[in-house]
Amino acid sequence: MRHVRLPRYMPPATGAAASDEDGAASLRSQVVHGGPTRRGVGVMATQLTCEQRLAVTLEDNIAVTAGAGAGKTSAMIERVIRALDGLDSIDRLLVVTFTDDAAGEIRRRVYQALLARIRESAGADRARLERMRDGFLQNHISTMHTFFAHLLRRFPDRLDGVDPDFRVVSGTEQHDLLRVSVGAVIDGIASAPDAPLRDDLRRWLRQHRRAGVCACIVALIRNRIEIAEWLANMTEGNAGEVYASQERGAREFMERARSAFFEHERVQTPAGALLSAAPVSAVAEDALTRKREAVLNAVADRDVATLRGQLLTKTGAPGTRRVGTKGAWDEHARDAANGALFGIAEAVAGEAALSLEWDDDVETDAHEALAALARLTVACLREYRNRKQRMAALDFVDLEEQAAMVLRDPGALSILRSQFRAIFIDEFQDTNRHQWRIFRRIAAGEGGSLRENSMFTVGDEKQAIYEFRGGEVEVCQIARRDMGASLEFTANFRSAPNLLLFTNRFFEPLLTGGEPFEARAQPLRYRDRPAAPVDSEPTPAGGSVTRIMDAEDGTRGPNADGAEPAAGSAVEREALAIADLLKAIVAGEREGDYPSLAARIEAGTPSIGILFRRTTHQHAYEDALRARGVPYIAAKGRGFYRREEIRDLRNLLRLLEDPGQDVPLVGVLRSPLIGCSDGGLLLLAARRHYASQALWSVLGEIGPGLSDATDHGFAPEDILALRKAEELLARWRAAARRSPVATVLSQALAESGAYAPFALGLDGRQRLLNIEKFLSVVARFEAEGARTLGDLNRHIDVQDEEGDAEGDADMPDGGAIQLLTVHRAKGLEWPMVIVPDTAARFRYSLEETDYRSGRSRGSRLAIGRLADGEAGDAAQVTIRYRTPRHEVADTFAWARLQQEHSRRSRAEQKRLLYVAFTRAQEHLVIGTCADGPREQRTLDDGRSWMDWIETILDDDTVCGGDHAFYRELVAASEDADGERVAAPTQRLDIDTTGIWPAPASGAGVVRVTDEPVSGFAHAALREDSLRPGLEGPMAAFGAIANTLLPVAYRTDASKEALERRASVLARSHAAALDDSALSDAVGAVLAAREWLRGRFARSSRLLFNRAFDAVVDGARVVGQVDVVVVADDGSWDAVDLKYAGSGTPPDPAVCARQAAALANAIGQVAGDTDVRVSMYVVDDEGVRELSF
Repeated sequence: MRHVRLPRYMPPATGAAASDEDGAASLRSQVVHGGPTRRGVGVMATQLTCEQRLAVTLEDNIAVTAGAGAGKTSAMIERVIRALDGLDSIDRLLVVTFTDDAAGEIRRRVYQALLARIRESAGADRARLERMRDGFLQNHISTMHTFFAHLLRRFPDRLDGVDPDFRVVSGTEQHDLLRVSVGAVIDGIASAPDAPLRDDLRRWLRQHRRAGVCACIVALIRNRIEIAEWLANMTEGNAGEVYASQERGAREFMERARSAFFEHERVQTPAGALLSAAPVSAVAEDALTRKREAVLNAVADRDVATLRGQLLTKTGAPGTRRVGTKGAWDEHARDAANGALFGIAEAVAGEAALSLEWDDDVETDAHEALAALARLTVACLREYRNRKQRMAALDFVDLEEQAAMVLRDPGALSILRSQFRAIFIDEFQDTNRHQWRIFRRIAAGEGGSLRENSMFTVGDEKQAIYEFRGGEVEVCQIARRDMGASLEFTANFRSAPNLLLFTNRFFEPLLTGGEPFEARAQPLRYRDRPAAPVDSEPTPAGGSVTRIMDAEDGTRGPNADGAEPAAGSAVEREALAIADLLKAIVAGEREGDYPSLAARIEAGTPSIGILFRRTTHQHAYEDALRARGVPYIAAKGRGFYRREEIRDLRNLLRLLEDPGQDVPLVGVLRSPLIGCSDGGLLLLAARRHYASQALWSVLGEIGPGLSDATDHGFAPEDILALRKAEELLARWRAAARRSPVATVLSQALAESGAYAPFALGLDGRQRLLNIEKFLSVVARFEAEGARTLGDLNRHIDVQDEEGDAEGDADMPDGGAIQLLTVHRAKGLEWPMVIVPDTAARFRYSLEETDYRSGRSRGSRLAIGRLADGEAGDAAQVTIRYRTPRHEVADTFAWARLQQEHSRRSRAEQKRLLYVAFTRAQEHLVIGTCADGPREQRTLDDGRSWMDWIETILDDDTVCGGDHAFYRELVAASEDADGERVAAPTQRLDIDTTGIWPAPASGAGVVRVTDEPVSGFAHAALREDSLRPGLEGPMAAFGAIANTLLPVAYRTDASKEALERRASVLARSHAAALDDSALSDAVGAVLAAREWLRGRFARSSRLLFNRAFDAVVDGARVVGQVDVVVVADDGSWDAVDLKYAGSGTPPDPAVCARQAAALANAIGQVAGDTDVRVSMYVVDDEGVRELSF
């Protein structure tokens, strides 16, 4: 695969397209391979970056990877427009995406570009383009499933049993059809004594109720493409051979895992140290001696069970108890032995593959149970297909399945290959393997390889967040290997510079790309502009990051001014802090921090997006916004059908279907439709003649007789309400039998006068719009065909339970403040983005396909895919088996799938956080409030977004350090303005070279003072030493120490915690440092921390890892100083720490030159402030000043 890399600096595109193409052609000859590009194309519709122009002009199969806001879809559209040259008909191009809205936008932009081409052309070319315009409706710009449906209708003769006039069933209709089909088969088997599958059903009904069995079968049918190979093996193959193959593969996997573990240095190194640490006496019999001998023998024999028994606790955690008597061991050897044992224990506890086992009894029973379920599934699938065939209907899975079958016909495949000149796939990261195979086969030639210039994909693995819908992030890597050339877009057109710097640094250690399903961080630069020369415009500013957090001590004690904090949980405190912040913004009180945001909100322009990872606590944030009078709409989420006004209408629908239901009747009577009080409802219930009497009959009995308040104890207003209820409900029920339901609901709202109370309050306008939207939902459902009230109620229940189906109705002004899930926010952007509730824990447990969310007492079913590729592309079906003795046993496949699922889920949560942060254009607000004590975790062990956020912000002073764009807001405070933390003074600023690349040699005079120092490679002035790809281990040593020092200084972190962070930093920087070097770095950091605390007053302000950019004697000098100490009198101490990896002292003469250059450069930044520059060596002997 060829990665197309661009020069570091390239002048922006100007002039006519001919010069653009010349530059692109020249670049192509340099970075890819020879070959001319086509000329004669008119001016491109938009101003493209150099990277985008390459993507548009290179004649090759290209896979484009682009971060958020990089303009990848725009580049694809430009390539589509360019591909129109030389074509007579637009149906020669195939463009697919995932949503109807995206497909419509692409069609619109392509049509507009086509019209612009017509206006610029003449003669035969104009006639050709006009014919293309006239036939534009023949285009193939659509969603994937629309294209698949087109294939089936175009080649019906290639398929058996598919009606060319089929319709696509989806949503509730498809769900009901599948449920009814499965239920019919199960009931038929259960009622027939001699049914062939009766024993199979009896096996599952021993552990599940009927609903549980049906749910398992429904899950398998929904995933029938992925499990096709498994289903065939279990029902058509030899069951004994399948079982033997599974056992053989499992034992081979366990042996490979065991061998790799014992050969790894994390075991060999502590084992060697344990062998070297010997007792004083050769005949010692103390506990440490016995444990040492047992562990060394277990390592030699590769005995995992002995290691687990010797080193781990009952919970599987490493044992921390120190053993060994003073008589048998000297102190140094005892410490070394205990440390080595703990190191081996950590390795054993951290290797999940060692816990896998193969139990023949459990595996045999589970295999037989799965075989029985597979046979039941085949029978149910046959019935489901028959019902769809009688209805002339297909579902979305059928479209993919049948489209692949069409392509197996050589004639149809040849026609499609000759028709489609090129295929374009948008949002490629959401594609699955089956979809990729379909499009790849159309784009391939006779030999199976892709035809030249026939495939163009755009996507971003970092935004692959739809795995729960079948998307596979690994497909991006498969396609890149297949297509040959790949391009990366690195210019970001969405985020402000400060936000871009923040996200670059934040995701650098989080997105490491270590697994096939993990994304790798991609540093983005601000727009497409190179670094400004010295005398040109300065680096742009803009953007802010605000972190909402509890008080520093993590408690909920009084605030600094003595006021008590807001009561309630962390979610409630955080919600009120966000509501207070937004209230101040709406009122224009925060114009200095968020310029023009209040005006945008007042104009109704979408301005603020509040993005939730999950909607569990969304109601708390809505309550806080309503309490503060902040207008908002819940743009998406599961809140719509649970809105109070919608619940009232849903209760009315249930009552119209069956008046004998008490709960819906009580809901309607309490609602604005009737308006009865709770006291009146209690009196009504007390009028029952017997406990099971329906309230509807009670209302019918006493309704006409309610003439005064003294007879029954009812209040006068309740008498009026109940009399009205009896009359109106009877009228509405009669109307529902002859009129459309939507009409009946409108009639009920009008006759009851409910519109007025619904319109009261701050969100009354939103409630009325929600009611109108609900009426349109009901009307659309009825328009699809003859349906009953029961069908309508089930449809709404399904929409509610599935979640993320509907949001509040759109406000006429669009809604300035919007609440929605991160999944729904994909592709959107706002000037301000708020990411709340980050403390919510991840759910890493394997998704259990069972009724009632896995609360069954029977075996649990799961479907998944393993990343090692041993099983090919086929998904794995496994169960957590409940034995006849009612003991739960994890099968081997379940345990492996659980481990794989945890890693995949963690990777997707990282990508979801990336999508959330990168929706922001100018301002990002992060909520990190949590109940209970904070637990320090590494990035690999994070259990919530907040764990990652706190770890990275504490480790990286650029992300969460003392910078003007970063502020913190204490949630417990009543001060809506929050608190700015350690704002830098005067002109001291962050190094923006990561987003504003340094110019080439001809664009400005740049000098980096980086003179070598004898004994080590660390230098006083350097250009951002914290970025990955460090040169040499000593540079990595110094960079890691510099990163850890502010964390150690501010948090009193222990040595063990710092060593864990150092290990994470070493991996993220790809630094070749062993554990000993990392331990030395931590030791140096702790020594530097104590020295700093003793050397400088506690009232001084310490700024760590400060970068500078100054002009000295006409030359630009960029660099970084380790610590800047701002004293009470305003003077500065610039402290350069040299972490010496060896005892070789530095050269005083070189240090003197460095100090002079450092003082001169910082002096330019500090202005008239007094600056003192000093250098210190940090080594095993402590900290000592260099004299020169």
